[in-house]
Amino acid sequence: MTIIEAISPIILMAIGLVLIAFETFVMSFVLIWFGVGFFSVGVLSHHFTFNDGIWQLATVSIVSVLLLFLLRRKFVRYFLEDDMRDDFW
Repeated sequence: MTIIEAISPIILMAIGLVLIAFETFVMSFVLIWFGVGFFSVGVLSHHFTFNDGIWQLATVSIVSVLLLFLLRRKFVRYFLEDDMRDDFW
């Protein structure tokens, strides 16, 4: 018995692209990682068949949270703090 049917890979990739696009307006460096998670699971779903949507969403969550914790601070330092230093000097 499946709780949620498997989500189409194209829908997953579209959600990922929309989240990445929203990140350009928000500049919080949080949405981008969930967008990357959705997009990468969409590509993975295109090549590997998931039994149901729960596994897809769980994989999106794991990938996104790992990327968020591992890379967010580096991206904030690289993109935001350098801009602030350039404006000051």
